[in-house]
Amino acid sequence: MLDIAGAVEADWPDEGVAAHYGDPLREQRTMSERPVLVDRSNRGVVKITGPDRLSWLHSLTSQHLERLSPGSTEQALVLSPQGHLEHHLTLTDDGTATWIHVEPHTAQALTEYLNSMRFMLRVEVEDLSGVLVVQTLAGPFPAEGGPSGGTDRDFAPPAALLDDGAVAAVTHGPFGTDLIVKPEATAKLAAAFPVAGMWAFEAARIAARIARPGLDTDHRTLPHEVGMIETAVHLNKGCYRGQETVARIQNLGHPPRRLVFLHLDGSADRLPGHGSELTLADGTQAGFVGSAANHFELGPVGLGLVKRTVPVDAGLLADGIAAAQEVVVPPDAGANVRVTLRRDSVPQPPAGRRMLLRLSPGGAPRTPRSPGRPARWRARIVSARPAGATPHRRGGTQGRVCVAQGAAGGCCQPTSPRAGYADAGRPRGGAEVRSRRVDRRRRGHRARAARRGAAGDPRLPGRRHH
Repeated sequence: MLDIAGAVEADWPDEGVAAHYGDPLREQRTMSERPVLVDRSNRGVVKITGPDRLSWLHSLTSQHLERLSPGSTEQALVLSPQGHLEHHLTLTDDGTATWIHVEPHTAQALTEYLNSMRFMLRVEVEDLSGVLVVQTLAGPFPAEGGPSGGTDRDFAPPAALLDDGAVAAVTHGPFGTDLIVKPEATAKLAAAFPVAGMWAFEAARIAARIARPGLDTDHRTLPHEVGMIETAVHLNKGCYRGQETVARIQNLGHPPRRLVFLHLDGSADRLPGHGSELTLADGTQAGFVGSAANHFELGPVGLGLVKRTVPVDAGLLADGIAAAQEVVVPPDAGANVRVTLRRDSVPQPPAGRRMLLRLSPGGAPRTPRSPGRPARWRARIVSARPAGATPHRRGGTQGRVCVAQGAAGGCCQPTSPRAGYADAGRPRGGAEVRSRRVDRRRRGHRARAARRGAAGDPRLPGRRHH
């Protein structure tokens, strides 16, 4: 609508649409009182058809779209394999097609990605940018900042547009209602609603603390950093690209950066540019400025992305302009799962430190009994090697170490982690004992040898037979 009197074209990333129509502050005030028309025809429009479209988009994006009802609106993200933000989608479905509009200059890249993921599914992707355009009925916004408080009746398009089929799709969001219409329908909308430029729209968006992908983000931005988890990510859906990073931050960690709202010093005669450095008072780099605007009530404001370790009450400098920060994403975002280890779940010390049990009929402190241990026997941990013993290692893969050479009963205790903590046998003459398993094995060997000797078995070594 650059042909309207007083229209001034906006700069990047909104070239091609009006920044304002002569008085941006008056346009903001009007936007706080009633809905206005904002030309956002530079946004990309993508149409997806086919019976598999919703389940297909469900598997590719961060939102639960498999059972999207006709007429409802959702926001979704396309993430990189590392979980970084690539595309932000606002979409709706009319029962036969899914309509998506995205940030300027991104529709072609999104279409190429979607086409590369079609495989054998029954879907068709069309880039209709320029063929259809986005017009936003925005407001009314609270003067102190916040999302739009309008109702569906406030944003109802003229009946003439609905009758001639000029409106292809309608989406609802925090700014109002987005109409995907034919380009010739914009004149009818401009005649029915007061108009406002992108400067007024951006000021209202910044005051609402809503980040804009591509402007308040960079190539490393994670959804948690800019507060998109609540609006564009479904935390209980199935697998999609980048989900591991989202789940790891949501459950165990914290995002490395956080979004802040900036109250800028009004004595400066300029606004910090996009990408300007945010620094602390001592010059330490803290982050960068995403977007800034002059708000009709709040004055110069902006959004920035700072490191999580920056104190929430620290003063900042935005391109040399003093700025006070207001928390949008808290430093402790994420880490919603608390892991508590029970004392009895901590593994016991490994064998070879303090692992043998000396049993006595009483007097020693009681240790937790394993099933089957007689209650009358009490155990205490003693040194793994008796005084004067010389450890030696036997061959084999079990790593058996002698810890009682010369003591009664032989040598070569096993060094498994359970050694010394297994059920112990009855004490015999005060000698250090081994586990019941070893004792049973040796008793079995002696019993078999005795039986063979009594029967004159020639396999018994050291016995002569006639």
